[in-house]
Amino acid sequence: MAQTQTIIAGHSHTVCLGVQYESDDSSPKLLDLTNGDSRFQGLAVFLHPSYWDRLAQLAAGRKVALFWSGNQHLAYYLFASPPLFDFFLSRRPDMPVEANTHIVPETAVRARFAPTFEGLHYVMDRLQTARLDCQPILCGTPPPKGNDGRLRALLANEPYFVSLALAMKAGLQDVELSPRLLRLKLWLVLQEMLEDVARAHSVPFLPVSASVQTGDGFLAEEYWGGDATHANEAYGRVMRDHLAAALNLPPNSAA
Repeated sequence: MAQTQTIIAGHSHTVCLGVQYESDDSSPKLLDLTNGDSRFQGLAVFLHPSYWDRLAQLAAGRKVALFWSGNQHLAYYLFASPPLFDFFLSRRPDMPVEANTHIVPETAVRARFAPTFEGLHYVMDRLQTARLDCQPILCGTPPPKGNDGRLRALLANEPYFVSLALAMKAGLQDVELSPRLLRLKLWLVLQEMLEDVARAHSVPFLPVSASVQTGDGFLAEEYWGGDATHANEAYGRVMRDHLAAALNLPPNSAA
């Protein structure tokens, strides 16, 4: 395995880019991507407790494309529960709010998500120590899925949402989904917060390619993965090329 200069690392949204979910001994390992794209290598296994320590060991003199979390908006708010709420998004004043909802400030939404970014600041600090000479780039995560009928059919593939529906004493076909535009606004807040972290650490932020989105901002259906939250390999291919362009890497010789 020839060593590349760019590592793709982070949580579950790295898998569609070709990062392996497991290694031969279930410990974090730098491995070739499953799709043969030799411009990158990926660090498996993101669930391992020593994952970030291993990344810090491998990052010296390299570029690291970091994907952090990305499902908070759905884990917290995919299912509607009282009191129903909405908010005005400062960067998108054109986006309306739902009628008959409790309007909360955007700052309250950010405060709800803020604890999920504390670990990211720690990781960025470790990658940016002088001895590493590492060049991180923080990457956006997939937009929400906007076709509610198709989305509902995928919920059975995610134990988290099955358990959540049971806790709400509802079946997956009966539980009420939060409004589409609310989910999109929550995702946009997450992307803004990722960009804020990048700015705080003086590193680039790479937003999701507009080519994977519908005209109104949701994940285009040809890029849907097989569950409620993730994208597929076609999305991963677009994002690898998008990342390579940002890093001035050559075209994928395996394409």
